[in-house]
Amino acid sequence: MNIENMTKTSFHFLRHGQTNGNKNSLLQGITDEPLNETGLAQAKEAAKRLKKENISYIVASPLKRALKTAQIVSKEINKPITIIDELHEISFGKLEDTENPHPREFFDKWLNNEIDQKHEIESLFNLKKRISIGLKKTFEIPNKPILIVSHSIVYYALCELLDVEFNRLDNCQHIFHKF
Repeated sequence: MNIENMTKTSFHFLRHGQTNGNKNSLLQGITDEPLNETGLAQAKEAAKRLKKENISYIVASPLKRALKTAQIVSKEINKPITIIDELHEISFGKLEDTENPHPREFFDKWLNNEIDQKHEIESLFNLKKRISIGLKKTFEIPNKPILIVSHSIVYYALCELLDVEFNRLDNCQHIFHKF
């Protein structure tokens, strides 16, 4: 995970809109669930807010919830999208699509490697390795600044890799990082 050779660049990050899985506290991971009505409305509102930002290009996770959010924003701000496969959400393995009533506790246990490996959840090491590849592809795009539309744990990994403060993002919450 060598990102020292990568040129850091300012970027915007937008977490995808709400899905029924978010609403029902499920571990969605790579389960490819679409936005629900609330998520569609959130994406439209985010697109209006982002119209005021200086964004030249959009990259997105290939999962429906992030891609649809990116498409709604793209239409509003008239900027192209590239799908970067490595920006997809963490794989929760055998726990995909199961109830998770305490997401913060689960996240902390995952970070501390306290979840039984029989569940085949993607490790933090492997997640960061994959995200570093996605970041490299993102930062190679000449149009700047870029909007990354992806997932909360992807954002966590980005923050770890770029050594910036992590703030938990709600659905369709936007944040800007300037370097």
